[in-house]
Amino acid sequence: MPVFEWNNDGRFGKLIAFANVEVGLSKTASSSYMRLEAERKRREASERREATLTAETGKLKSRAEDAEKVLADTRKQLQNFKRQRFRLESPDPEQDRVETFKTLLSPLPEGRLLDLGCGHGKFSLAAASLGWKVTAVDARTERMPTSADQNIEWLQGDVREFSFDKDDFDCISVLGLLYHLEQPAQMDLLKRCAGTLTILDTRVGLNQGATENGYRGEYYKEPGETEEERKTRLAASWGNAQSFWPTEDSLIKMARDAGFSLVAPVRPPRRKYRTFYVCYP
Repeated sequence: MPVFEWNNDGRFGKLIAFANVEVGLSKTASSSYMRLEAERKRREASERREATLTAETGKLKSRAEDAEKVLADTRKQLQNFKRQRFRLESPDPEQDRVETFKTLLSPLPEGRLLDLGCGHGKFSLAAASLGWKVTAVDARTERMPTSADQNIEWLQGDVREFSFDKDDFDCISVLGLLYHLEQPAQMDLLKRCAGTLTILDTRVGLNQGATENGYRGEYYKEPGETEEERKTRLAASWGNAQSFWPTEDSLIKMARDAGFSLVAPVRPPRRKYRTFYVCYP
């Protein structure tokens, strides 16, 4: 800001002094403005830096989360690889039952077998492979083998209503069927089989919360809410919503009360709750 010097006489003295005051104020205002401007620029630079660091932090966090997911997936793949590397192929869940059945049947002379509740037909086929003439009965036909076997006659029928003469057969098999029946139907079937060598494969109750006609066991709710729905469930009973699982002691007593002279459990059992029983006439 220019400073004008005037003659220092009485008329202009005040003007010169006034000019000097204005010069001082202008310098002070300019200095304050410069400081404020510098502070504003520093603040804006700091805000820009903070925004940049925040954005970079977000990117790093996102990359870290992605890397953590990749690491977790890689660890899971490694665990699966290790398990698959030493995993044995799962056997056919019916295979050991079929082999056990063949072991029990093999010492017997070839004859006529009635397979009640034949289901998938694997036991009937196993018996036929040993030379037996088989009559296979089940309420459902969906799982019956389609290939013809001259040693097997496939029949559709509810075992509770299927009429047969036990003297026409040398052996009767009731495999995976008895535990799908109510206790009175179980007893009726055992009585109709008594007098003929019978091979059972069934579940037994591990609890004793129910009692039916003096036999202890537990109830099992069959899958399916209605009879029609249960008929479409291959693993459900045909015709009853609830089944009875007698304890092993009660099962053996039922068979003895039905007329069998001896009931021999196969040991060791296939499962704690399931095994084969050979019922002698």
